[in-house]
This record gives sequence, structure tokens and C-alpha cells, in this order.
Amino acid sequence: MKTLFALLGVLFIVLVAAGAGYIYSGAYDVSADTPDDAAVAWVVSTTRRYSLRARLTDIQPPANFDTPERVRAGLAKYHEDCEVCHGFPDHSPGPIGAGLNPKPPKLWGESGRGPRPGSVYWIVTHGIKMTGMPSWKHAYSDDDAWSVVAFVRTLPKLSADEYRREVQALPKKENETETSAAK
Repeated sequence: MKTLFALLGVLFIVLVAAGAGYIYSGAYDVSADTPDDAAVAWVVSTTRRYSLRARLTDIQPPANFDTPERVRAGLAKYHEDCEVCHGFPDHSPGPIGAGLNPKPPKLWGESGRGPRPGSVYWIVTHGIKMTGMPSWKHAYSDDDAWSVVAFVRTLPKLSADEYRREVQALPKKENETETSAAK
């Protein structure tokens, strides 16, 4: 039995030393423009999926979740803060989103698909490490976050032209002359 424990101890030390040697060698390419190899992509994706699953409680939207006013407020936030990475219907993200690894998800497509509102709320509020998705809890009120969620839930129903028209109808900020969606 002592021999087995000694062998396991030596094996553990060898694995730790090999791991440390790999880390300190600089051999792993951390550049965002190089896709992750399949093993790293699997580890990160699986870790993210199970981490989210463990943290998502039964978050319920507020009573006035899907009002037109809330959706419009969410459109304004999305256009200002999210469009650069996620793009909009039939329009790829800007250079920041295109340079992220992993690529930000497209938030439009078939109506009725996608995560529950509570899941989207948690992601908007807390962000996700190693994806470029920031935590907005320091910039958004709870109401702002729910507005973004309400808009994201309607995004699959919008065409590119409808999205552009909705953005054009937003009140202009001071010194704002042209929106990115109108370009």
C-alpha cells in the first residue's frame, strides 16, 4: 500500500512539474486571433455551461417586462452598448466583436428560440469571463438590464430594415449626428 501511495505521489509531482513547465514556457498561444484548439474550446465551453447552470436560479422578469416602452429602452442600450460586439440582423459585428475569441453569439434568428429571460438577465448583469462579455451591473440599473433582456427577446422578430428604422426613431443624444445602424 505504501508503494502505491508513493507512486501516486511521484506521479502527482511529475504532472504538476510538467504543467508548470508548460505554463512558464510560453508555448500556449493566448492571442485572440488564433482559434482555441478543440480540447481548450471544450474545456472552456463545458466549464461555462456548467458554471452558468449552477448559478442560474429561478430569476423571474418583472411584471412589466415586455412593454413597448421597456423594449424601446432596451433597444437604445443595445444599440449603444451591445451592437458593436453582437451586430444586428443581417449585419456582422464591428471590428471589436469580430476580434473576440470566442465570437459573440448572434442574438437574432428563429423567433421563440434562445435562453430564458432570467438567463439573459444574469449574463447581462454578471458577464462571462474569457468571452469578452462584460458585467454591466456597474453601468446598468436593474431596470436597464431588464430592458436589454426585453429587447434581446424581440430581436429575432426584426429584419435588418426594421431594426434600422427603430434605431432611427430613437431620440438623438447631444452631438449625435448618425447612428451606426444607419451607416
